[in-house]
Amino acid sequence: RRPHTHVALVAPAFLATIAVLSGAVGHARVDRRPMFAALSSKIALLVVVKGVHRSTGGNSGVAGAYEELIDPVTYLKASGEILFLALGGCLIITAIWNRGIYSDNMLRDRIGYNDVCVGFDTTPAKYYATPMFTIGIYLGIRFVWLNNERVKMRRAAGEVSRCTYRLSGVANFLYILSLCLFPLTLVIPPVSPYTVWSHSGCFLQMIPTRFAAVAAVFREADTVRKREWAFLAVYGFLSFAFPLLLIIDYASYDARYGMTAYDSSQPNATKPPESPLIPGAVTAVFDYSWFVCLGATSMMMPANPLLCTKWTLADVERGQNSERVDPAEEPGEGDQSGGAGSEDCGCKKEPSEPSGRIGKRSGLFSSLVGFLFG
Repeated sequence: RRPHTHVALVAPAFLATIAVLSGAVGHARVDRRPMFAALSSKIALLVVVKGVHRSTGGNSGVAGAYEELIDPVTYLKASGEILFLALGGCLIITAIWNRGIYSDNMLRDRIGYNDVCVGFDTTPAKYYATPMFTIGIYLGIRFVWLNNERVKMRRAAGEVSRCTYRLSGVANFLYILSLCLFPLTLVIPPVSPYTVWSHSGCFLQMIPTRFAAVAAVFREADTVRKREWAFLAVYGFLSFAFPLLLIIDYASYDARYGMTAYDSSQPNATKPPESPLIPGAVTAVFDYSWFVCLGATSMMMPANPLLCTKWTLADVERGQNSERVDPAEEPGEGDQSGGAGSEDCGCKKEPSEPSGRIGKRSGLFSSLVGFLFG
């Protein structure tokens, strides 16, 4: 079966958020904003998940079963493009409905220009950003899950070194952790020196961790073209230089005016002048160059082996008594064979692991522990 592309993931997500945005703008003056934003996130996520399954399935000839070829990097590409569309869309929405924030905000005071974060700091842009971030995080977590399985199988087959296997695990863990922290940018408003650090920190921490996940994919690849290495070098430089420049500007501003010099939430507060240590034009070049690299990642990723998965139904007793079933012993049955043992796909078989390692766990949080450490 032909593997689905990241376009099949991004398209339904983008259409869903456009539909949500049309309702969000109409409800911009309704008091129940948080409830509406949460509801719109769920609706958009349901739409994109349904679109994903429609784009992946292939009939395996067994009733109620299907098989698919999956490239885990597809989800990383889609996650990056969703974030690109989210940040770009928020900048446009804020320019239309809340333009005044661009001339007076605490981020601009520190860095001398309007960072991409400014776009989603106010409503109605937050109504657009919330479902987009939700979908992007889902796709990012899905990438980590599938890529971990692929690296594990390639390590068992001797195709990647132990160092590569370990580095990929660490990079993926840091990336999934950063994705969980990233939505706090929508929760923490930049209205005081303390919240500015927290707000920007939740955004900046995602930049180097996403680069680490991308770099791990490059290390796993057998062949990488020169232009892809060149892109990785530029992307890596920007992913560390841009956050460093912002940290320097923030620290120098607070050193001159103090952490309690201005709080926009307090009445009659006196605002210090805009005075970045590093010229705003310089930091802006790094900022928006990274933004371009975020969207260009999809075109610069090296090729890696695909996962072949066959999904079938299993009875309840069987699912409780064993974690995995070796397809070589019982063909045509099993819960799923994550790329291993599906002869129809021509995939390599994964060495079987001792069954019941996760299945024997029971009680509170057993599923979560199994997912994280199984």
